[in-house]
Amino acid sequence: MALWVSHDGSLGKSFYRAKAEPKRKASSGEPQPLYSNSLVADLSRIKTRIVQEAVAADPALALDVLLDSLAGQLLHGAHSNQMALDVQAKTIATDVADDLMATSDVREVEDTMADRFGSIPAESRFEAIRAMSHEDKMALLAGWWR
Repeated sequence: MALWVSHDGSLGKSFYRAKAEPKRKASSGEPQPLYSNSLVADLSRIKTRIVQEAVAADPALALDVLLDSLAGQLLHGAHSNQMALDVQAKTIATDVADDLMATSDVREVEDTMADRFGSIPAESRFEAIRAMSHEDKMALLAGWWR
């Protein structure tokens, strides 16, 4: 059985019945998994659905998860499959000859983002993003549009 508290405060529950799998024969001393692969897969899908519902009910949390996924990839070199959200962060090259930009005050977005957000730690990135002000979160989001 899975229980959860919905965003409106009501209690939700679902019942789960595991599929019986044939018993495996005892092998040559190899440890046997405690749970079947199908049970683990089913529980993983249930967990994913519960997390999706929680994030969908909390726009601030959804924004923080998005920012964590983007920052993890673009600031810390993490792969999208290591993140809670599968977002493909890509940058578009805007190489301009130095002599064309010599008299311009325009800075590269990467430099601005590194100056402002380079101190976000890789280890506790999500917590750091959750603690940011709304204005900083919006600036972090806006900085990826390059």
